[in-house]
Amino acid sequence: MDRVSPSLTKTAFNCPHCGALAKQFWYSTKANSNSKNSPLPTLIDADKRENYYNNTSIDNETKERLKSWIDRMVEGHPFLSDNEENSYSFSVFNLSISECFNCKRISIWIHDKQVYPQRGEAPIPNPDLSPDILTDYWEASTILDLSPRGAAALLRLAIQKLCKELGQSGKDLNQDIGALVDAGLDPLIQKSLDAVRVVGNNAVHPGQIDLRDNKETVENLFNIVNLIAERMISIPKRVEELYSSLPKSSLDQIQKRDS
Repeated sequence: MDRVSPSLTKTAFNCPHCGALAKQFWYSTKANSNSKNSPLPTLIDADKRENYYNNTSIDNETKERLKSWIDRMVEGHPFLSDNEENSYSFSVFNLSISECFNCKRISIWIHDKQVYPQRGEAPIPNPDLSPDILTDYWEASTILDLSPRGAAALLRLAIQKLCKELGQSGKDLNQDIGALVDAGLDPLIQKSLDAVRVVGNNAVHPGQIDLRDNKETVENLFNIVNLIAERMISIPKRVEELYSSLPKSSLDQIQKRDS
């Protein structure tokens, strides 16, 4: 299925947080005057959080709601809360919020442009990539238009990390490719990795900047990261899940046959 880009005019699109093609709930916004005209607390240290969590003067249900609110505040991401509104409230125009049905995370829009999260125009990453690699991937997406060379360096670093996660040293991409080939690497993946190694400048090490990197190069690197992850991580994972779902009697027969 083709990717549906986020848009203020759509009720469903690929969520910029989780990547799922999901229904989006839209909200208008209001500005409430805070008591004493002071900002809500956003930075809560660990000791203060523990005091909130261990407070015995409030019932468990209220404590859980408070704990959830504090945890979400500490994450640093915008979210929707059902707290009661303050007395002074003003309508806010040209600011909209969309909430993903799948992950419940929100996106913030100014006029018709999504300003949070900043994700750029990169394809949605393979969900089986590790959090560390996803961080590099999304950062590269954010700076794609501003600095293609910086985005390319981040993606080469992500591929370096991916090789390491696949059992290689992660220090020399050329050596890693050779070792993966010896271990039975799919020829298509070999070609993809070699493309990463030689694109722009043969001597560029993963994570380093090539002065000739451009937006087209970066777009190819995004696709290569996802291709490697699909063939080396996602497909084996799905095959293993399928195999594990077989009845035990069938698994015993297969084991007997192979022994």
